[in-house]
Amino acid sequence: MTLAEALAAVVARRPNAIAIQDSGHRVSYAMLWATVGELSESLARGGIGAGTIVAIRTPRGWQQIVAICAVLVAGASYLPVDPAYPPAVQDYMLVDSTATAVIELVDGQLTVSALDPAEPESPPPGTAYLLYTSGSTG
Repeated sequence: MTLAEALAAVVARRPNAIAIQDSGHRVSYAMLWATVGELSESLARGGIGAGTIVAIRTPRGWQQIVAICAVLVAGASYLPVDPAYPPAVQDYMLVDSTATAVIELVDGQLTVSALDPAEPESPPPGTAYLLYTSGSTG
């Protein structure tokens, strides 16, 4: 069972239960699923699916969870990019990962922008995410 299938099963069983609570936002599973569905459809219309990488450059919070779920439902892999990182580090991650799109929070809304990597590489099948570390932990 994929993560998307597991989430769909929870939505079917408990649509009104709270899935995410964050700084005054309470998101039910039904609302989460609807929002994830809209964003994943937008990704699919943009050619995002298996074998593609989508950067998620949002602050931590409920919308970041929506973005992660939408990328996984679309069948792609996600790359978390902390918007607090220095711009040069963010740019390096986007280029080095060969991400084909980035999801950002603009005026409170999740937006998808296409990226045009020089030579996009496909992650191995079943890859959920790519993670860059500082290398300081060994």
